[in-house]
Order: sequence, then structure tokens, then C-alpha cells
Amino acid sequence: MTLHLERDQTGVDGDLSGSYLRRISAGERVLYENPFAPGRLSDDEIAIGTVLLKMNEFVTGGPSFYGLADASQDAYLGFLISEAAKSGDAVHSTPRVWTSELGGESDW
Repeated sequence: MTLHLERDQTGVDGDLSGSYLRRISAGERVLYENPFAPGRLSDDEIAIGTVLLKMNEFVTGGPSFYGLADASQDAYLGFLISEAAKSGDAVHSTPRVWTSELGGESDW
């Protein structure tokens, strides 16, 4: 099965609503709803705002949202991307000690 990600962005193709992200969907399923719409924010600004909201929830007793395992995996993938860019060669990831914290082995 193949699904296309659709970015629902206003302010394009004659839309006079202003430019902002409404949501991202895959088929009929909404994967992400912008909590700051209709604010005219870039993707980076939306990401920063989302982290601040989730951090507020966490410090007031809510769930963790970006643990050490996730941060370690992101740093590892960043390292591999840099290595591939420098060498021009394909690089391969290997399971790391934090993989079990992310739900088991995967195709990271």
C-alpha cells in the first residue's frame, strides 16, 4: 500500500487566507494538526513552539516526550549523515545500546 503525505498549507495558488500550515495527512488520516494555526509560523517556529508546549506539560507532571534514547538516536543519525556527506559513500547504521528503549530493533 502506498500513501502520499499531504501538506495542507494555506496562502498558495490564490488562497488569500494567509500563509500557514493547517495539517499534514496520509490518505484520510491526519498525522499532524498545527496547534498554532492560523499563526504565520515557519516549520522551525512551529517545532520550537511544540517543544515548549510539551516541556510545560512535562514539568507540570505530564509524560516525557523526548527522552535520552530518542536524542541519542538523532545524534547518531546526524553523525552518519555527516559521515556520508564527507565521504560520498553509503553508510550503514547498526543497532545501538539504546535501541531497546525505542521499542526494539528497527531499520534506523
